[in-house]
Amino acid sequence: RGDSIERLYALLAQADMVICPIDCVRHDFFFAVKHFCQYTKKPCALLDRSEINTFCTGIQVLMTKY
Repeated sequence: RGDSIERLYALLAQADMVICPIDCVRHDFFFAVKHFCQYTKKPCALLDRSEINTFCTGIQVLMTKY
């Protein structure tokens, strides 16, 4: 498994939408997700916390935007 940026990009390529909280991933991975989604125009909700309420807000954002 490991923490590999190549693995992250492979997983992102398979995803239809992305929800990524900044407080539970490495900062370089967070910015990789952000840039990947911007470049590929993949729907993405970037969250400031990994709490359930924030996650629900991220889902609502994706539902209303896409």
